Formats: sequence, structure tokens, C-alpha cells
Amino acid sequence: TPALTPNIHVLDYPADGEGFAVELSVVEQPRLTLSSYEPVEVVMDEVAVTDRLIAARVAEVLDHYAAYEEADPHPVRVGDIVAIDVDTQQDNKMVPHLSGKRMILEMDGESMPAPFLEAVVGMDVGETKTVEYAVPRPRAITPDDVDRYVSTVTVLAQQRKVEVELTDAWVHAHYPTIDTVAEFFAETRKDVEYDAKLFNRDTLAHLANVEVEKRLVGDIPDEFYQASYRSLMNKFEADLSQQGKTLDDYYEEEQTNEQELSVKMLIQSGENLRQGFALEALFDGRGMTLADEDVESAAARFFGGSPTVDELRRTGRARLAESMAKRAAALSWLVDTAVVRGE
Repeated sequence: TPALTPNIHVLDYPADGEGFAVELSVVEQPRLTLSSYEPVEVVMDEVAVTDRLIAARVAEVLDHYAAYEEADPHPVRVGDIVAIDVDTQQDNKMVPHLSGKRMILEMDGESMPAPFLEAVVGMDVGETKTVEYAVPRPRAITPDDVDRYVSTVTVLAQQRKVEVELTDAWVHAHYPTIDTVAEFFAETRKDVEYDAKLFNRDTLAHLANVEVEKRLVGDIPDEFYQASYRSLMNKFEADLSQQGKTLDDYYEEEQTNEQELSVKMLIQSGENLRQGFALEALFDGRGMTLADEDVESAAARFFGGSPTVDELRRTGRARLAESMAKRAAALSWLVDTAVVRGE
């Protein structure tokens, strides 16, 4: 049974009323095994929920509700908060993440490049200035490996941050199901504990999958790597499109380029491919089994909707759904049985 979409080539141009020949090239599923089917050992430090972590989450929430009001005008100093209009250009094209109307700019923050902040220091309210500056690219090799920008900035006003006073009244006004500050901290702790549990399990799943991949034995045809790369790139572009962005937008925002993204995707798609095959080899090697509901659950996550096994078979999607279900079952077993050592 072909594992990938067959390549079909017509050998002779068909004539009306006559037969013709085609050449069909197929790639079969590789026969892969593992060097061991025992539980894996991973090294990781789990995230522990501490009072400091709870306080930091509460501070994030309160900061979200903070307001800004105008302060007395004075020349901009380090540590000030100012409202600005800024238009930033690169090669005569606007840079969205470095441009905006009435942006709140913290002069000791990281929302704008350091050379820009340095140029704003000393400006008066109402003053407009054009600034030319360069920012080293990520992984820059030489001093000339930089992105050059031209920003026109107007300081609109000095701002003062009005912090939220955490009281029972404030809590109930913004969270009607909670009455007191103590309850607010208790609910925040539950949220942080849940997030930490998910993070620890996701981290363990990733590390366990990496370890079982190291046990993979057998050769994977190049066609699978190529298909995995194309699939990952298509998904990446589709995700960008849903955000209303293009690849060029991504290159600009992340200060990267086509070649760097291609290398990143090649590495990631290869890892995804090998780790997926390793999970299926683990499933088969340990003699695990699937129920129809396992396949249907995997199909619902992958395809959406609530397809039944019969519908999956009828539409030719059963094999892929079974593959996803096998991987999910194997990964769950890996996580449940992994031996975890702290760093």
C-alpha cells in the first residue's frame, strides 16, 4: 500500500479511441523498529508553584488594568512614560511593529530598539524628530549585518501610570464570582497550578519523544522528509494567512529571511517525522491496541468535527486517523512511564 501520494506519468500522449500507458511510482511505508521498548529516562526540572510565581501572575493581571493619565510636560528622561506617534520605514516600507498612533512608550522598556530610545531622550512634548538607526540582525556575523530604519517620532505627552489598588471591591467589580482579595489569590493559584501541570506534562512529552527517537532503527526514504517539509511549510503559511500576514510580514517581524526559515523548517520537519515514526514503532513493538473511539478522537482533533470510523474509511482518511491515534497512545504511555531525574 502506498504511504505517500503516488507519482503518475503518462508515457504516451493518448489518442482518441486508443489505449495508453502510465507509469506509477509509489513509496511504501518504511519498516522501522526501536532498539528498546522500555520506558525512557529524561532529565528535567519541573515548574514548581511558589508564592513568588502567584504574586507575579497577580501583578500581570493588575498591570493589564492599569491606566495612564497625562503628566506635567518636561524633556523626556530615561524612566519616563510618554505617548508618541511614530512611523518607522525600512527600504521605504512601513514597519508595522515599530509604528503606531499614540503608542505608550516606556523609556526603560524594550518595545522599541535601544538607539531609538536614546534619540527620544531630551525631546520636548510636541517636538518631532526623524531618527536613522541600525539594529544588529539575529545571529549577525559581522558589524555590517544590520537592519537600517528611519523613524519619524512626535512626543505627544508625558504619561503617568495609575496602578490598580487591589481591594475586595475592585476584585468583585472585575470578577463578579469572586468577593475578596484572598479568594482572588486562591483562584489565581489554581490557574497557575493548572498551567504548571500542563507545562510540565508537555515538556516531559517532548523530552520523552526525543529520547525514544534516538532508539529508531531503519531507513526513512527521502520522499518522506520532502513531504514532511512541504506539509509543515503549508501549515505555517496557512497559519500566517489566518492572521492576515504573509511570509514577507513574518521575515520583517522576526528579522529573518527565506533561507533561515527554510533551514529551520527542514530541521523541525525532520524531527517531527522521525519522532512520529518512533512513536508508531513503540506502539507496534509493545503490542498496543486501539478502540474505535481512540481513532475517532484522534480524527476529531486532526480533521475537526465528529467523524465515525465508518466515515473515515469511506472517505479514505482512516489510515491517517489510526496513525495519529497510535502516536497519541504511545506518547501517553511514554509520559506515564518515564523516569524523571532533576537537573
